[in-house]
Amino acid sequence: MTETSRSPSTSSSAMAKALTWISALSVLGTIIAVIVLTLSGDRDYLELLTK
Repeated sequence: MTETSRSPSTSSSAMAKALTWISALSVLGTIIAVIVLTLSGDRDYLELLTK
């Protein structure tokens, strides 16, 4: 059986999982943005990112 009570440790675990996913998605978004800028030939933005 599963426990039906919601303790604070359960919600903090859910918050930790959410923060992990948010971090992973933002890194993935950054990688995709760099790839798109590279493929589109827009070097000015890439120079700003690498400074």
